[in-house]
Amino acid sequence: MYYPVLSGAKSFRLLTILPGLGEEGIVTKMFTAGLPVIPGSSLHYDALSYVWGSQADKRQISCNGQPIDVTQNLYSALDQLRSEHDEHVIWIDQLCINQDDSEERSRGVAIMGQIYALARMVIVWLGPSDSETSKVFDLFHKLGRLRDFEASETYYLALGDQNHQLGNASKSEKGDDTRTRIPPRFPPGAASIWKTVEHFHDRPWFYRVWTFQEVVLSKACTVYCGPCRISWTALSDACKAIVYGGFDTYIRAKQYRVTAVHVQRERLRSGKRSALRRMLEDNRDRDATDPRDNVYALRGMLDEVVARSIHVDYSASLGEVYAKAAKISIKQDGNLAILGSVEYRRTEESRIEMPSWVPDWRYRTSTQVDLNLRRLDGSTFFNASNGERPRSVLYPGTRKLGLKGFVVAKLTRFSEVRRWLDLGLHSMGQERFPNGRFEASRWKEMYSSAAKHITFPVASLPNREHPDRITASSWGISMDDPLNEHQAVEMAYRRTVSGDLLPRLTNSRLNEVETKEDFPAYTSWRTTGFADPIPVDVLDEHDTYIRKTMFNRVCTNPRYVHLSFKSSIE
Repeated sequence: MYYPVLSGAKSFRLLTILPGLGEEGIVTKMFTAGLPVIPGSSLHYDALSYVWGSQADKRQISCNGQPIDVTQNLYSALDQLRSEHDEHVIWIDQLCINQDDSEERSRGVAIMGQIYALARMVIVWLGPSDSETSKVFDLFHKLGRLRDFEASETYYLALGDQNHQLGNASKSEKGDDTRTRIPPRFPPGAASIWKTVEHFHDRPWFYRVWTFQEVVLSKACTVYCGPCRISWTALSDACKAIVYGGFDTYIRAKQYRVTAVHVQRERLRSGKRSALRRMLEDNRDRDATDPRDNVYALRGMLDEVVARSIHVDYSASLGEVYAKAAKISIKQDGNLAILGSVEYRRTEESRIEMPSWVPDWRYRTSTQVDLNLRRLDGSTFFNASNGERPRSVLYPGTRKLGLKGFVVAKLTRFSEVRRWLDLGLHSMGQERFPNGRFEASRWKEMYSSAAKHITFPVASLPNREHPDRITASSWGISMDDPLNEHQAVEMAYRRTVSGDLLPRLTNSRLNEVETKEDFPAYTSWRTTGFADPIPVDVLDEHDTYIRKTMFNRVCTNPRYVHLSFKSSIE
């Protein structure tokens, strides 16, 4: 195919869909334009957000008088968007970027965010419709009207209570506009339409990483599925109503595919831009044909300085792209929180491509630790460095990240490495972790021995509402008092072997009643002032509790990792 020559880094191509109908072949022409597109200029274009679809199934169109093959999904979109009388100017990556030229592809991706942000309309193409599509869109249009209602009102409407704290003809004052609030009715929870809604959100578009940016950056957005269409705002309002309505967990979870995009779009419109690490984590469950796009597809939503530091280069290796993103995150966050996103290396390929300190964003993880997790008062849960910024260097030509640290304590004894996967979330039945019972029985020896050698490097506890502070209060000591030997032993037990599983109240304080009932040996040990060594009956009691909770897990939903604990050993 002949592509019109681009004149510079900000030059891009646009496609004009010529008028036509029915079985007539799709005819287009291509021309070049430049960024920025000045508001009020005569150039108006739309931008298509879609999924390419299978490369094996292609159809032919005409572009500048030449035949060109496009995927079936794109052909369906062009056929739907073609007007009987008017030309339609649109940007489509599959056609407007020479995909065989890696250098041009890199340049095109670098300005893609601007292309979508300056488009008159972003058109989301979900694919051809089916026999149920019109019903789903009708429901979305109806539920979109619930944007005028509070979340609690929506919940009761979903239950079928049309009169709870609102009248069928109550009024809503918004400025000078007074509207009659006649709430739409939700279909019953058992209605077949909800299964159709669930399947609607299974369309591939909702799972692609590029589509997130394309809608977030849009000035206006319309969603098409065959001939059915709805504005993005109305779709988001409908999905939000379904979430508030308290329906089936799985159906509600799928609505977040829409509402999460809407939240980020509103944040951007208010001038707020998320950090690179947060964007990478939030989009980790989205797919990309080229895994480097897990980083590149987020540039348009990032702070301008951060976006410029991510140089789009499809000649760079995957490991180089991900390592660069990790380094940028460390600098932007001012901490090492990105290390909490590193997942278990599942494949040899991943272990070879990625340095150990770099998250592999191709894979989802159920063990991610957010090292930037904050309490309501703004303090962090994890703050070992006391707010000191990391000093790091990425050694040129190597896979090593250099960090400057300081000595906290000296290890005096090593035990065997604890294999958490034997008892982890991935092991959903006793037959799946045969080492589990052996591991549990080993805990007594390991921790009772280790407790004798633990030295606490800091004499006082953190001066904040934290489980350690609450424990200190229960011991009758102040925050500046050092831990005595017995308290250190209890702290070692609670922070290691018990996993801090002791029952607690909503304010994090120990639930005395349940602790006395479930952990009588611990309660007795506590009254003695936590004498060293840890009594054997305390450890036996913990082993029993672990077997009761860990070995009797049941999975109640095969599509969700949902655990429930049996109350007694069978």
